Amino acid sequence: MARKAKVKKINHEEMLERIRSYRSNKNKIKELEKKCDEDKAAVIAVMTEFSISELEEGDLKATYKERNTSSFNKEKFNEDYPGVYEQYVVHGVTKSFAVSAK
Repeated sequence: MARKAKVKKINHEEMLERIRSYRSNKNKIKELEKKCDEDKAAVIAVMTEFSISELEEGDLKATYKERNTSSFNKEKFNEDYPGVYEQYVVHGVTKSFAVSAK
């Protein structure tokens, strides 16, 4: 005897509540990131003003030091070697999720 497949139903109210919660939490994260950026800028300003590269107090430690970095100039490479860059580019597909207000 063949069994019927169970059909799942979407609980629209639950989905809407989850989307609202997601959006609310993302907004809270943005606010916290802004506050973190402000705090970081204030600490860096003081460390810079007083030439402090490391500050340690109890279980907290803050450092602000220069680092050497390297990067690849894709645009310049494409100018100097047209077509070569594209031979090594790997293309792919990704999915994204977004929630916005109407």
